[in-house]
Amino acid sequence: MHMKRTRMMATRLLENGRDDFSIEKDKCAMQDFLARHQFPMGPVLGTWRINSTTSVAEGSNGPSHDAAAEALIETVLDEITSGRIFDANPNAPQPFFLKCCHLTQASAESVRPLRRRDFVGNPSKRDELRRWLKLKMYYVVDDFERPWRKLGNLLTGSLRQGFTVVASAAGPEGILEMKTEVIWGRAYVAWPYNTRPITNQEMPKSQASLYQTNFSGDIGGGARCAWRLAQRVACAIGADQVRVDVFIQLGLRDMTNGCVVNEISLTSGAFYG
Repeated sequence: MHMKRTRMMATRLLENGRDDFSIEKDKCAMQDFLARHQFPMGPVLGTWRINSTTSVAEGSNGPSHDAAAEALIETVLDEITSGRIFDANPNAPQPFFLKCCHLTQASAESVRPLRRRDFVGNPSKRDELRRWLKLKMYYVVDDFERPWRKLGNLLTGSLRQGFTVVASAAGPEGILEMKTEVIWGRAYVAWPYNTRPITNQEMPKSQASLYQTNFSGDIGGGARCAWRLAQRVACAIGADQVRVDVFIQLGLRDMTNGCVVNEISLTSGAFYG
């Protein structure tokens, strides 16, 4: 199904210029979608996109694109190392997270934490961050772990480069990510990070395995919050199948409303074996 979906999205991009795929492949387009629909998510503190309409992955290495890329790097670098991003959001919980709009695969390592004490007034960290931004600006995506590698690279290669900074979404006792699969608006299986899957239906199970599925009670209704939020997001997207990754904010007094959207995946490669 994911292979057919990726093929369809690539065909629509080439024939009609449609960018439906960006809701998954472009972190910043994803954030815009969630904000328009007023879904809870980590606070977005700043977003910067390259002015050029041609991406690096399309092979544009001309002076106009290079100048735009360098200008964007310096803008983001100055925003962070001058302390402005921290001063403008004094009540936002740290660490902040710097993300690349145009990179979504885990292999790209496109997210890094930001703390004021690490970057403000630290020339060596400024130089290191500049190198990181430049590396990610010109990073050529290769979805080598997926059978739709060639088509997926076509989609991600068309994206406009950019960076965004979001605040931490953690609760008082931390955070737990729950990857939730939804079909036709109905969540049916979820994968709490570093634990075993839970399902939306009763199933035969031994007494010894009960701890694996009775997960919602351990986090005070947080699993139920994630389940419902994933279904709402899926219905807003209108896709037949989607994976919605939800952060459960641990330690809140009311865990039934303690969750926010982290990411959306229309071509999930999660392994549920």
